[in-house]
This record gives sequence, structure tokens and C-alpha cells, in this order.
Amino acid sequence: MYKVKMDGRTLYYPGDKEAVLTAPTVRLQTGYAGTFEFTVPMNNPLYDQIQNRRSMVSVYRDSTEIFYGEVRKQPKIDRYKNKSVYCAGAMSFLSDSIQPQAEYHDMSPRQMLETFLNFHNSQVEDRKKIYVGIVTITDSNDSLYRYTNFENTLKAIREKLVDKLGGYLRLRHESDGLY
Repeated sequence: MYKVKMDGRTLYYPGDKEAVLTAPTVRLQTGYAGTFEFTVPMNNPLYDQIQNRRSMVSVYRDSTEIFYGEVRKQPKIDRYKNKSVYCAGAMSFLSDSIQPQAEYHDMSPRQMLETFLNFHNSQVEDRKKIYVGIVTITDSNDSLYRYTNFENTLKAIREKLVDKLGGYLRLRHESDGLY
């Protein structure tokens, strides 16, 4: 059974005659943000409360959250006043910040990721902050040497860490934030 919440309130629940969505599609891919697209009929109680770049949406399979992200756009309303809604996964928040031009020496992968995330967190609102969680990638001598040059944080993490050391990115949404 699937259910969808927006800003902590029920947007879709099976069997509910008002909390209805049509054509919901979740696209998940390991290491990427993922997307969730759906159409909201006008009689949904949250129809008028959907806000671009503000509303946060969670998709649950049974009690497990499988998608967490932000409403990015509502590209069209059809002749029956149904809204199409497009959501981007929380990993896309890393594209909302820029890494400074800098040179990094003698850092472990965890230290470098933490540095990138600290710059990211200093530039975004609280709900978009991401904290270091579990890091399983290692460097044989913990002496990474990298440059950044005004790229967004997601690109910096991918190019400077993931592409060079392997592994993949995954976000975990907890009650106290994103990890």
C-alpha cells in the first residue's frame, strides 16, 4: 500500500475519496535524486496548498519512505482543473549551492565530503541542509588532493569523490534532517 504526504499532511491515501492522485509515477535510481510526478484533482483538500520550491513530498510504501523531495513545478492545469505536479528528490538540493574556488590537501574522503556539505549548509535554508552520515569509501592513505572552482555541490561531490573513488550517493531522511 502506498501513501503520499505533503508537508506532513495526507495528499494521497488508498480508499480516501478526497485524498486522491492520478497517474503517480516515482522514478528512483541509485546515486541520483529521483523524481515523483502526479496529477492532483481539484477536490483534493491540499490542491491549493501545493507550492513550488516550498512544499515537501514523501512517498511511502507501507511504512517505509521511498521518496522525499520538493515540489519543483506545476507545469499545467487541464480543462478539468487537474494540476500536474513535478517533484525532485532531496539530493537535488546539492545543486542549490556553489563550492568556492579552493584547494584541498591531505583529507580523507569523509573530511572532504564534510567540507563540501558545510559549504552547502551555509548557503541553503534549514530544510535543505544535509549532514554527513555513513561514509564507506576510503582512500589508501587519506591524503586526497582536490580543487574546486565554483561548481555546484552535487557536481563537486560526484567529480571529486564518487567518480575518482567509486561508490554512490544515497540520502537518508530522518526526523532531525537529511544524512
